[in-house]
Amino acid sequence: MSPRNAPRPAAVYGVDLGKNIFHVVGLDSDGEPVQRVRFRRDTLMKFFERAAPAIVGMESCAGPQGDFRHWGTRFA
Repeated sequence: MSPRNAPRPAAVYGVDLGKNIFHVVGLDSDGEPVQRVRFRRDTLMKFFERAAPAIVGMESCAGPQGDFRHWGTRFA
């Protein structure tokens, strides 16, 4: 993981679930963006394994693959 993609301290992370690419935005406690990064499906969890505990929000659209359920259980 490059230093640019290393987790920065954030209070909340928002995740946009895509078919192959995931967009992550980290927000500080004032709601200001502190990080914007993209990950492939196979590297998303490596980012969160290294990040400090925080609230993670993601879209709840089931989509054809039910990704929100899969990723929701991985983050729990």
